[in-house]
Amino acid sequence: MDDEEKLRVSALMLYFAEGTKKGRNVDFTNSNILMVKIWLKFLKKICKVDVKRIKFQLHLHYDMDEEDIRKWWSKNLNVPQENFTKSYIKKVKKKGTYKAKSEIGTIKVRYSSKSLLDNINNQIGTVAQNLTSR
Repeated sequence: MDDEEKLRVSALMLYFAEGTKKGRNVDFTNSNILMVKIWLKFLKKICKVDVKRIKFQLHLHYDMDEEDIRKWWSKNLNVPQENFTKSYIKKVKKKGTYKAKSEIGTIKVRYSSKSLLDNINNQIGTVAQNLTSR
């Protein structure tokens, strides 16, 4: 398996676990920077999407610093802050352990394309079928 095929299969399995399968958008949400980088590399190198159309949305708790976190994601993903849409801020003020898990929230990577979503879902089905039928 060459590097491009490894990237394709890895990204498809990430999407199988963490992506939105229905609707009109290709949405991948995660807090792990490496997973998000793999997903973006797949979109750019394999799917050859228009990178200007990739949008990002932060999902944060009410007491997190939205501006600092947006800057962190923008810098670490090497994407302009202009590609970020309005953040989702969870208003619940219950104490919890979420900060120990993620001080950077989660990020949704969105590419609006029903045809790409259908293509990804079809590829996932094929890969999953091949992996389970051997």
